[in-house]
Amino acid sequence: ANNPLKYSDPDGTRIVISSKSRVSFKNDVRRAFRYLKKSPTGSRLIGTLEQSSRIIRIEETRDLSGVEFSPDDLTVTWHPRSALKVKNGGRQTPALGLAHELGHAEKRIRNAREEDRDFEQKLRNGYHNLAEKKIIRGVEYKIAKELNEATRTDHEGSEYLATSPTSTQPFSSRAKQSNRKNLQPRQTTRPGARTTSTKKKKMTRPTNFKPRA
Repeated sequence: ANNPLKYSDPDGTRIVISSKSRVSFKNDVRRAFRYLKKSPTGSRLIGTLEQSSRIIRIEETRDLSGVEFSPDDLTVTWHPRSALKVKNGGRQTPALGLAHELGHAEKRIRNAREEDRDFEQKLRNGYHNLAEKKIIRGVEYKIAKELNEATRTDHEGSEYLATSPTSTQPFSSRAKQSNRKNLQPRQTTRPGARTTSTKKKKMTRPTNFKPRA
């Protein structure tokens, strides 16, 4: 059977991990996929992308706030320890953040024009735009419920370092020190809503409800 996480595409595989990624990151992506496939919705999402005519790339970021999707080149940027504490106090795994961005990828492939219109339709109820609301109340909500994770009612939350891609357990200060080389994020942040630059547009999962200095 085809492995959905190839580094090239000789046999029709449609989800590709960047060849520049560390081995530990590649293993984390595989671990996240196995976890997400325990959810019927997550399994369908991944299956749909695997069968797509387009290639989705997954790249690593060291920025906890850098989990995002670029619709211009169908690239998901992911931090395998970037968990999310939502406004109601619940927590979401880094794997669910990956699923959120893959949801944007699936929507982009299925109907790019609608996705663009949804992004342009601004909302004032905490979702920022219709594109984020559809993902949060759609695939993210369903997968979260099926995997017993917290759900959101807005596009807000606070990122923190988790012990693994499939855990909501925060890293301790001692663990952070011992794993600094592999796990410490860059001290930069990005806007929480989808942003537009001269190079590419971005879609991201979280928005900090308490902006960092």
